Amino acid sequence: MNIAKFDIFSSHFLFNIQNQDRRKATTTGFILTLVTILVVFTYFVYLSYHYFTNQIDPKYRSQSQSSQNVELPIIKDLIAFRFEYDQNKNIKELEQKNNKTYLNHYAMFRLQNKSNENLVLLKLQSCQNPLLSDYTCIDTSSVSDQLLELNSKENIISQILILTFTCYSDYFQQQTPPNCANQTELNNVIGQWRAKLHIKLLTSQYNITSQQMDINYIDKFLYLSTSQGSFTYLTAQKYLTTIKDGIFFQSSVEYSSLGSYEFQTQQLNILQDNIPIGDLCLQLGNIIQQIYIQYPTFPEVLALVNTIFAILMTLGYLEVIFFDKKMKKSEDIEEKNTDQDNVSVPTILTKSKEQINKQQSFKPIQFDFKNYLDEQKEQTKDETPKSLFYSKQISQSDKLIYQENALHNSKKTSRKCCQLFRKPENEIQNEIKREIEQEVMRYLNIFEVYKDLLLLKKAIMMLLTQEQLAAIKFIGCSPPSCQKSNQQKKGDMSKQKFNFLQSQIEILSSAELQSQYFQSYIEKCQNSDNLSDLDKRIISCIFKIEQN
Repeated sequence: MNIAKFDIFSSHFLFNIQNQDRRKATTTGFILTLVTILVVFTYFVYLSYHYFTNQIDPKYRSQSQSSQNVELPIIKDLIAFRFEYDQNKNIKELEQKNNKTYLNHYAMFRLQNKSNENLVLLKLQSCQNPLLSDYTCIDTSSVSDQLLELNSKENIISQILILTFTCYSDYFQQQTPPNCANQTELNNVIGQWRAKLHIKLLTSQYNITSQQMDINYIDKFLYLSTSQGSFTYLTAQKYLTTIKDGIFFQSSVEYSSLGSYEFQTQQLNILQDNIPIGDLCLQLGNIIQQIYIQYPTFPEVLALVNTIFAILMTLGYLEVIFFDKKMKKSEDIEEKNTDQDNVSVPTILTKSKEQINKQQSFKPIQFDFKNYLDEQKEQTKDETPKSLFYSKQISQSDKLIYQENALHNSKKTSRKCCQLFRKPENEIQNEIKREIEQEVMRYLNIFEVYKDLLLLKKAIMMLLTQEQLAAIKFIGCSPPSCQKSNQQKKGDMSKQKFNFLQSQIEILSSAELQSQYFQSYIEKCQNSDNLSDLDKRIISCIFKIEQN
């Protein structure tokens, strides 16, 4: 098991493709790239718009915590009230209409500790808040510390009291006014089933969209009776809201407010005068609701965009793999059909081994090479290259991998001719395909290429003398000689002032020169009875002739 495969920091080695980039690009990949860029950019604009308009939900966390010391500044218009003798009808309207006084209301602030109790009578006034129109509010400006407090450890508690008396049993009045309603009139007003003390309590919560504290009022109702006293405790729960906000660097802001109320009422029979028929007590509870709100930073939005980009890149990568496999399968089918219909085998290949052995040497070969070359030229215009001759016509600027495929396609043609009557056609094609894939993968391995280069270097060093090896380093070719026009390349090489190396380079870079010199070489071999060993090997490799 090769553990190096699990190296996530490994780097890829890629060959250069057509002197452009170290990547292989396709039209399908471009389309996927364009779609990915459009989707990511659209999603980025979408998230940016929602971010700067505060439409992205922040992180929200809430918990309740008990505390022995709870403090809250007294808020203006914290509580408002009015008595309604009928649905949404203020008793003040009835008093003005009948010129009668039915009820009297008083507000007090009480501060109590271990040893003392301090009571402060507060003024009542009409509410200025538009939300509290036609209600009575409490003026708390006379309170010294302006603080509601609950300290269980030191037994300190502060409360706001609202007392409701009947006119004829008012504790704070020394004399009964002449316009006080009697018991019967009070019973007719207070005893109605719609009569109640309507109380409005302030609540405030943080609005995550507007990023401001929203102030609202909740309604509570207290039903009174002339024969019973109603004692009500309103326990307010403190909300401590912590806000963290910022585009890149966040800052914290804390808000203290009243969020909810616990309503408890107890009814007691009135056994003596000067007892209020309604006693409302507002105080803090020892439970604090802690709320943490953290808005996302802009880098978090970019992280969401990056996540979508990563998902699209993964899908695009899988899509490219799918299309590559599909395209490869289509090419294999097309190649199979082409091999069955368009394989051109030179007539020289039909010679048997016995006929070649009878010649005992390479004598002039009776073969029309000119017609053969013309056929190969016409074939290469319309068909995929299948022979070694076409692979020699490809210029140096063509792909290295494409040259190898052309070389192995030629090998495939010769192998088919040799094994045509030995194995089934599908088996032959599969075997050739496996061999070609193995060869291609081997030559894509940089170590194999490096080994071949070392082998060539050793061969040159063995063939050349010491003087030749020293002199070969001074052989070069100037760029202008490699940039001749096509007309010069079509001309006679002997009329141009080229050295041997330049001439060889010109031949390799010109398909027409290769065809010209190849035809001249074949004619020379036809007309010569005394071929060198190298010529014999070249001819045998071109036409697949076996040597003895």
